[in-house]
Amino acid sequence: MSKFLKSLRIILSVLAIFYITSCRHTQPAPDRTMEFEEGIKALASSLGEQLEKSSVGNMLNKVIINP
Repeated sequence: MSKFLKSLRIILSVLAIFYITSCRHTQPAPDRTMEFEEGIKALASSLGEQLEKSSVGNMLNKVIINP
């Protein structure tokens, strides 16, 4: 039983670390309302910035630059 509890503790610790690090990159919601087009442009801009900063964005840039 102690082996199970030790494994469970390790799994929960890893999940807690993933949860904490995933919440670190969130941005607050805008403090004002926007028209639809303005909101979509802001969303696209924000997603583009996040993609550029992520490791996935770095991999995509390498593929696009050097196909």
